[in-house]
Amino acid sequence: MIGRGATVVAFALLFVLPFALVAPSCGRTPRPLVVDLPAGVGEAITPNRAPVERREVTFSHVVFGVVGSDGFTLPLVSPDGSMVAVQTTSDADWKALTANGETTIPVRATITIYPLMQPGLSPATAVVGDALLLGRSADGAGFLVESPRDDGSRWIGKVSWTGGSPEWLAADGAVNAFATLAQGGTLAWCRRATDSHGWAIAIASSRGGKLEVLGEIPPPPFGSWGAPSFSLDGRTLMVPRLRDGVLALAAFDLTGALPTVPRIATEVHWRSDFRTTYQAIVPLRASATPEGRFPFFHPRFGRIAYWDPAGDSIAMTGPATAAVLAVDSERLLAATPRRLAVEEIPRPSTATEQEAGDVLLDAPWIPVGLASPGGAIVALPGPHDFTLGRVTIITPAPAARK
Repeated sequence: MIGRGATVVAFALLFVLPFALVAPSCGRTPRPLVVDLPAGVGEAITPNRAPVERREVTFSHVVFGVVGSDGFTLPLVSPDGSMVAVQTTSDADWKALTANGETTIPVRATITIYPLMQPGLSPATAVVGDALLLGRSADGAGFLVESPRDDGSRWIGKVSWTGGSPEWLAADGAVNAFATLAQGGTLAWCRRATDSHGWAIAIASSRGGKLEVLGEIPPPPFGSWGAPSFSLDGRTLMVPRLRDGVLALAAFDLTGALPTVPRIATEVHWRSDFRTTYQAIVPLRASATPEGRFPFFHPRFGRIAYWDPAGDSIAMTGPATAAVLAVDSERLLAATPRRLAVEEIPRPSTATEQEAGDVLLDAPWIPVGLASPGGAIVALPGPHDFTLGRVTIITPAPAARK
């Protein structure tokens, strides 16, 4: 259901892996980022048939250079758009990526930091450690990493943008994964015992360089939580829930004592597993909107969607959109396996028509971080590298036009 009053016209069911712009054989198991969409296959949502206004979009595009990568993991960008962390190598398989079950083969993975505004992306800085997976979140001080351990546990750390060794934030005998940062230093992540499959959600404060655990949300009955996401104001936590093959999104209110039951939950897919749950949230570099809507990759409709817990409504970006990044209050950059375009941020319970996108680049450049007002750092994936650049939208948003 796409919100109350929306009309859904269903075609053939399509399952799309997010971010497979290439299908290299890297690691022990090929892990395509995005599967190219067959013509005419998918599901369309048409809440209205209003004509789409076409506009000319003025923009600039600067290419910084090419960096080696594992061909799978999207880079992490500093909030000011000046630094980028890249998964240079990784042999992690799907079990290691999803932290699902025991991983008996040690993971070997390295990360490199590049200064985006320096000529030739130099000097590059290698992060100390050979079993480091790039995390989901970054702030002005550094970025998160994860380290699968040989005993089956998993640690979460933070690396400074100047490099060095990780500062370990969660380093015990449990499996700690999928951490995210909120403004002010609050950290949320998935946590379970090595012999358990039910994920709990742990929340802690990392102020002053020390991690103080604030509480834990236990696993849902007969189910598991997935990778959490904070609202921009830190007052709401959105968490995927997987139970009996059903993927739902749940929202927790963080304004008082930590609750154990979500304020609201809505089901979005009924043939899900750990990999589907991972793909719905973890690869995204998009953040919640100021209005408190959360982005996720909708496995049923094969595109990025926004869930609004306050109104329990879902809004859809354009068909086949695999990555989005808001560049102002009205517009977002949207990447598909074929192009990078500008779209208006969809209103609750609506869906963007395919022709609404104003195409910028006829290649699958993925927006991975903000660079400046109206700008974004973008990455074009190759089999074993990323070409990094910046796109800046010069045309004012529709609301700002005279």
